[in-house]
Amino acid sequence: MNRLEEIKNEYALFNNYPNWDEFISDTPIFRREEHYDEIGKIYAEECVKASLEKASKNTEMHYHDGYFKTNTPKNYVQIGSDNVQINKDSIINPENIILL
Repeated sequence: MNRLEEIKNEYALFNNYPNWDEFISDTPIFRREEHYDEIGKIYAEECVKASLEKASKNTEMHYHDGYFKTNTPKNYVQIGSDNVQINKDSIINPENIILL
């Protein structure tokens, strides 16, 4: 079962139904869209959090402490460095996007 299906079933349980299929079949047609929207928001939030977590681990930083400059990517930078440059491409890299 993928995460989207799990979210649907959790949402159904929250609304006192044993599973999503029973919940949505008992929901009037004119009210279903709001439930689908809510599921989409929950799923999107989880994907964004997971993607940002991965991006934070893959961020490349370069620093210059006033004496030495390194172009070697670092996963962390010591406190007190004078110039920190963050490689934006390492953050927005499509490999950081996670679909649950």
